[in-house]
Amino acid sequence: MFNKNDKALIWLEIVNSITYKRKKELLGLFQSPCALFNQFFEKSDLIKKLLDIDCYNNLKLAHDEAIIDTFIKDVESSNVKMITYYSDEYPDSLKQMINPPFVLYYKGRIELLKTFCFCIIGTRHCTHYGLEVCTKFTKSLCKNNFTIVSGLTAGIDTRAHTSALDVKGDTIAIVAGGLNNVYPTENSNLFNLISEKGLIISEYQPKVEYLSYNFPQRNRIFAGLCNGILIVEAGSKSGTMITKAYAESENKDVFCVPANINSLASQGTNQLIKNQEAITVLEPNDILKEFNVIPLKIIDKNMDIKLEYLEQGIIELVKHEPISFDEIQKKLQVNAKNLLSTLTKLEIKGLIKKLAGNIYTFNFKE
Repeated sequence: MFNKNDKALIWLEIVNSITYKRKKELLGLFQSPCALFNQFFEKSDLIKKLLDIDCYNNLKLAHDEAIIDTFIKDVESSNVKMITYYSDEYPDSLKQMINPPFVLYYKGRIELLKTFCFCIIGTRHCTHYGLEVCTKFTKSLCKNNFTIVSGLTAGIDTRAHTSALDVKGDTIAIVAGGLNNVYPTENSNLFNLISEKGLIISEYQPKVEYLSYNFPQRNRIFAGLCNGILIVEAGSKSGTMITKAYAESENKDVFCVPANINSLASQGTNQLIKNQEAITVLEPNDILKEFNVIPLKIIDKNMDIKLEYLEQGIIELVKHEPISFDEIQKKLQVNAKNLLSTLTKLEIKGLIKKLAGNIYTFNFKE
């Protein structure tokens, strides 16, 4: 159920010709949205100083609880739900923003807004390296109870969402258009999957098209909602860099992964690292340490497997990156016969895989 403040914000939402800036200024004139609604005609001269005559007349026409109720029913009949700044489900992280969204439309598990949210974003024109890095960080952070937030666009965003879902992790998509539309269209199946297993939110009415100027506005919500932002790859003039600026204004940490200095896809992130405008991370544990999170064991606690001391040492090595037989032997100071025997046991248990060149890697359990 919506209270009077909720409905007053939805009333402003109905008149979509009023910009966010004007709505915020208008609300600033009154003690509450409800007061604005109740004193609308009494304070009309004051309101007209902020709004042009067309916007004022549109608000006047919509100043009817029956119209507000009809708007709510129309939204809900399109399989979309709403919350406002005053809803119980609205998270404190967004309330602390400089410019919080007044109304959010959503599909999925709204409770995810109050989990530990972390944003992973990057260029749409990413490299194979960027996709691999995104997968590695996303899966590891999900296993440590991070909710992965991204924008559902092509490239890094898509990989962040799919990697989270692959390990049954939580993910939130913040989109720049209405929830009755999907962008890009090739992500229709992913859109539906996130709406079932995760959460999709937007500050735009369900039928609004995805317009270019909506994306920068949307990006501020990344910075407000999330505890930190990892930029995997970004060009020098990427929209991702706008999110980085919002993160700074919201005092949120920005993390970057170094990449090929000759790649256009990583010019922006490498520049941030060079200018010391982001925290350089080489592995997921670097992020966990920043938030004082003790990494959970990669091996599922429910697995009926007991590891010997040497087996544990091998797992600790291979879980970070593929490593050769010789390197394992050197680091663990064990004879070749015992090491080979133990590696074979771990392969049989399904915990590691042997690759070409006598290289071993961890066998991630999805």
